[in-house]
Amino acid sequence: QTIAFWSKIFAKIRAGIALHSSRSLSVLGRATIVNALILSRLWHLAWVMSFPAWLLTKVQGAITGFLCPFKSAAWKVITTPHHQGGLGVIDPGIQHQIFLLKHLRNAASDSIFWGKDVVLDLILWKTNASHSGLD
Repeated sequence: QTIAFWSKIFAKIRAGIALHSSRSLSVLGRATIVNALILSRLWHLAWVMSFPAWLLTKVQGAITGFLCPFKSAAWKVITTPHHQGGLGVIDPGIQHQIFLLKHLRNAASDSIFWGKDVVLDLILWKTNASHSGLD
């Protein structure tokens, strides 16, 4: 089931790439399309799920082919920021790790809005509700 799910996500990414492939865009224009439109499908999922390694490999290959259809470029060049001479494409693997770290930071925070207090209160409330028969 998970392979089928991620295959559908990759098919949508490929469809987005195919849709924009016929447009006359510069390489930097294509990089903007990748960041803003194509990879956005992954960002929503990255908050709640982990990506399989094979998906990241396929996404990297598809993006590389879209950005550099005539000559392949190294992934490092593609993901290097503009001001350092790269194309500035956000690396999905690194972005996913950043999202995971944000979740951990939020869970360990003292902030009532994102922190452990909310989670602990929810657990205590649920525990008390189940012990009192209110569940």
